[in-house]
Amino acid sequence: RGVCGYTYEKAQHRRLRADYGSTMTDEISNNIRLSESLLPRTSITSARQSSYIKATSNDEDNNDTSEGGCMDTLYMCLGSFFNFFSLVTMIIPMLVPDMQIAAALSLGIVVFNNLFGFFMYKIGKTRSWPKPLDVILFILFLVQAISVWFMPKSEFFWRFWGGSYFGFLLWLFSAIFWYFGSPIMKPLTEDMYGIIGATHPTAMFGIRWTTGVFMTASFLQGVLFLPTGIQFQLGNYEKAWSLMIWGAIGGPVAVVLAIVFSLYGLPWYMDKYKFSIFDRYKTEITEWNEAHPDELFAKLAEEYVVNDATATTVDA
Repeated sequence: RGVCGYTYEKAQHRRLRADYGSTMTDEISNNIRLSESLLPRTSITSARQSSYIKATSNDEDNNDTSEGGCMDTLYMCLGSFFNFFSLVTMIIPMLVPDMQIAAALSLGIVVFNNLFGFFMYKIGKTRSWPKPLDVILFILFLVQAISVWFMPKSEFFWRFWGGSYFGFLLWLFSAIFWYFGSPIMKPLTEDMYGIIGATHPTAMFGIRWTTGVFMTASFLQGVLFLPTGIQFQLGNYEKAWSLMIWGAIGGPVAVVLAIVFSLYGLPWYMDKYKFSIFDRYKTEITEWNEAHPDELFAKLAEEYVVNDATATTVDA
């Protein structure tokens, strides 16, 4: 693919020229070069920045791609671990016998994750704090902890209805944040591409998909735990316990599948169908590049045009 990500597209251009020869008009050639210069994959691959560079709210350091060494790698691993572990806490109340300890442990993990996020923000490793997902989880677990500690009789509700509570309300709060312009995956994208870079049409495409898939996983978790709560209400306690085990397995599996899709499935899809994605957002991409000429997405598109024009001249 080459350092700047345009080797594959340039090869396509050459094959078309070889196939059509002199019948390939300058207008067709120019249109192909223009469209390829704005392809999502070209920009998405190269414009991605580490989440752990010195960042500012106005992206003044957006072009700093220097490596931070071992400490930056450590920060990245810890951040990924705590983000994932904060989701796993949703099944702790179903695994720890003492409900008060389970609720306190879950809330403690979420609070620690928020404090770690604040630390990362203060040292300039991320661009925003708190993240919407961290806020949602803190609210949900705080309600659970208060309920369990001050109303001990609510323990059975959390045992058997807790999975649906977390799944459905996580979905609902995520939808509310999205409605008001803050999809839960937007801050993570801003950490990678910058606050302005995250508004690029292809970046927004990724935000919509990853947020939607995560919300689907949350809703599915709520559905998986519904039989547990229903059987508990009907008095079938043994059956409720057995169903809770299956829910405790299925819920995290749904979350893991959502993460795998975001990390591997979506990038594969965007690479395979980049031409159709570009056709869908061609006008928006062109307008965005013109409005933000100093951003890496726009610079990479311009760099591709220059390099491809040079290669075409050499071929001629």
